[in-house]
Amino acid sequence: MKKLRYYIPFWLSLFVGFSSLSIEVLWIRVVSFSVHTVPQAFSYVLILFLAGIAAGSYIGKRMCEVPHRDLYAVSAVVLILAALVDFASLRLINFEDRMLNIGLYSLLIFVTAMLKSVVFPIAHHLGSNQSDKVAASVSYVYFGNILGATLGPLVTTFVLLRVFTTTQSFLVVSLVTLATALLALMCSDRKLVILKFSTVPALIAAIIFSNLPDDKLWYRLIDVGRKHAEYPNKQFKDNFESQYGVINIEANDTGDLVFGFGKYDGRLNTSLARNSNEIDRAYRIAGFHTAPKRVLIIGFSTGSWANVIAWLPGVEQIEIVEINPDYMKMASGRPEVSAILDNNKVNYHVDDGRRWLKRNPDQRFDLIVMNSSYHFRNSVTHVLSKEMLELAQSRLNKRGVFYFNTTGSPDAFRTANEVFSVTSSYKYFVAASDSPFVLDRGPTLTRLANMKNGSELVFGNSPAELETFNKMLDIDMVEFSQVVSSLPRETKIITDNTPVTEYQYGWLAGKLGLIDPQPWKASWPQSGK
Repeated sequence: MKKLRYYIPFWLSLFVGFSSLSIEVLWIRVVSFSVHTVPQAFSYVLILFLAGIAAGSYIGKRMCEVPHRDLYAVSAVVLILAALVDFASLRLINFEDRMLNIGLYSLLIFVTAMLKSVVFPIAHHLGSNQSDKVAASVSYVYFGNILGATLGPLVTTFVLLRVFTTTQSFLVVSLVTLATALLALMCSDRKLVILKFSTVPALIAAIIFSNLPDDKLWYRLIDVGRKHAEYPNKQFKDNFESQYGVINIEANDTGDLVFGFGKYDGRLNTSLARNSNEIDRAYRIAGFHTAPKRVLIIGFSTGSWANVIAWLPGVEQIEIVEINPDYMKMASGRPEVSAILDNNKVNYHVDDGRRWLKRNPDQRFDLIVMNSSYHFRNSVTHVLSKEMLELAQSRLNKRGVFYFNTTGSPDAFRTANEVFSVTSSYKYFVAASDSPFVLDRGPTLTRLANMKNGSELVFGNSPAELETFNKMLDIDMVEFSQVVSSLPRETKIITDNTPVTEYQYGWLAGKLGLIDPQPWKASWPQSGK
């Protein structure tokens, strides 16, 4: 046992580092989901974790100052509590009121970080007291903590979340924490007392927590612009979880809604007559490009847009780059959009769109379409920046068009206007090119009427279809000068080093009342993603 005790502080330090950083990764996932994946989510979790670490370290220090205290027993009890908190966390976050959930998970993040951090100074104290070489033993224990803290995010991201759901991953981490508690208990002089007084309460708590409902976790956390209390029995129709993110499907009569990591990402609908997802923005491509033979689509999302683009007259090849393969998995079971997966015109690439463009410098396209996510979400600058737009510009053929979603950001429109010679917007989508657009109604109507799904016409050339086409074409394309003329502030160019849409003019700034969250509505036709 004496030899075992020599190594226990190292393993305590390692497993505490592992479980602490693992649970932090999982909490970042949960918090990001609940607040639109804004970039401040990571900082918020980090602040709570650091505060918990500071508090826990202080408590651990005070424990070490008490003479003759069984520090292994202290570590075991604290880690048992930490395991219970990890296990119960996502089951406790089950309020109808979203703000109560946010308040509760903020407390849980602090507590779980604090409890685990109590053990770290104890491990250092135990390690240094069992060796004559204090410096060597301290570095040995510290190395264990760094190793565990490094392995935690790697194993959680690339192994746990690949195999398990988020809820199951919380359970796995709680079991690791419990195993660490048992490791400390092995060296305690009071193991029988601890087992006697903690086993039964811990089992009772585990049974209670395991029976709390968790089937509506994502629906409770998501913010879709409504009060959840009005829909007490509502839940998602389907969920897809992996290390890439969380995709939720909600049933709807006008096309199932798709949510990507906590934010609306489109609908499963290709019907122009229904137009519940404003799919007219995809059909509108027929009005400003006469014959796009080679097309690049960055972001598969629901697959609705990809289907419509594949029907455009003249399209011969489509490259689709999607960073999350779960979207294709989701589409495979949806008859509204699944046909695109078997279309022989289409090649799929699981990759980041910008990285794929850099890796394929010889590829050229007549049309590049990017239905990107909301301009305030974390890392969206990666695809809205001037550098990205210049990269896309360099991959266009003569008269090629880059058509992308600004989601209402005048700064994204300004950036496109800075890079391209010609820019024009249709419902927040900017069409950018270095050649003038020819927006002739007659040829556009002909191309729309000639759209084919395989060998069949998409539309039947009926008066109803013609009326729908004309209604769409009656909406004027908007120039940047029209948008900027009535804005209450000066627009800025987005660059890799100036992510203004994420921070200065982001979602949080709007919520705090620092900016007008929707400054464009006076001059830009209203639309969604």
